[in-house]
Amino acid sequence: MPHPSFSVPSPCTQSWDAMTPTAHGRHCAACAKVVVDFTRFTDAELLAWLRQQAGQSACGRFRADQLGRALRPAAFATQPKRWRTWLAAVVAVWGLREAAATAAKAQVPTEQREPEGTPISIADWARKPVVIRGVVSDSTSHELLPGVTVLLGGTNLGASTDTAGQFELVIPAEAWAASKKQLTVTTIGFVKKEIPLSTSPTQSFSVALAADVMGLMGEVVIIDIDRPWYNPRNLWQRLKRPFRH
Repeated sequence: MPHPSFSVPSPCTQSWDAMTPTAHGRHCAACAKVVVDFTRFTDAELLAWLRQQAGQSACGRFRADQLGRALRPAAFATQPKRWRTWLAAVVAVWGLREAAATAAKAQVPTEQREPEGTPISIADWARKPVVIRGVVSDSTSHELLPGVTVLLGGTNLGASTDTAGQFELVIPAEAWAASKKQLTVTTIGFVKKEIPLSTSPTQSFSVALAADVMGLMGEVVIIDIDRPWYNPRNLWQRLKRPFRH
């Protein structure tokens, strides 16, 4: 899949050292903007920032090796593709078959790939859905909890954990932009838990819920079961009462 890239056609002439430090970079008095320091960002962090700031303009400071190339998250670059291994095995078996039968003819399937480094717009990248996965367990017994409700704050999107306590929530880009970037995890008998979300397109969580002890408290009525509610004398008095004048 193609990935976006950064380029700086007209570099800024202002001195970085003369700018005022801020939480995310430095404030430039000349343009009255915060210049974001991207020099410590990984490719994955740059892609997450692109998704969050889609459609907006910003000033940034980059390393030379971050410009003019496709941004590729490390997780994507190192993850093996099983279908390629399977295709290679099929081609190898087919080659042995061709060696045994000289008159046979075959067609070797070819892989269709998009050129590396093909740029795409920031808007196209921002339309990709956000996928959130996790597992929910009891904080005391560490048992996995099925049927737990997981909701995305500010929306009506949610999911329930399966028999293994796992859930997966696929959030469209529009719903993600309008959400509170927070998960609410609830189930009967346990304390509700709220989890803040990051800007990463794929996130995983391990949630441990505490038992709702306060929710089970209340008044207790103690009944004295050692003394019977009647005895022979009281029973005789009750039987005679209707016949008294």
